[in-house]
Amino acid sequence: LACPLQLATEVQYYIALAVGCGLVALLFTMLVWPCREMMFLDKACIDQVDDEAKSDGIQSIGYFLSRSRRVIVLWDASYFTRLWCIVEFAASLKLSRTNTNMPEISMRPLGHATQTLLSLLVNTSLVVLKTLADMAEPS
Repeated sequence: LACPLQLATEVQYYIALAVGCGLVALLFTMLVWPCREMMFLDKACIDQVDDEAKSDGIQSIGYFLSRSRRVIVLWDASYFTRLWCIVEFAASLKLSRTNTNMPEISMRPLGHATQTLLSLLVNTSLVVLKTLADMAEPS
């Protein structure tokens, strides 16, 4: 039987190797993959602190929407409680109905993100536990 400390060290090595390879692959993909689309993320692109700058940003939403092919709404229970979200959504609907080249609107519930992340975490944990159990068995 292998020492539990030795098993833990081996598992940490493989986990570090997997994470390192994943980061290298991510970096390579980001550097080499041609970027063909630009994105406007309202929460990041509109000032959240300065009220005057925020107002200017909200007034410019129509410009960004008129040049968009797709609008993805990351929806949660609070989405329609914020006035600028309502304005943005209504403007998207208006543009999509008045012009055939206007954005396609897609609603994505944020609750699914939590479920997906939890599922990924559980699956990864099960794989690690199975690997530890297999390594602990005598050959």
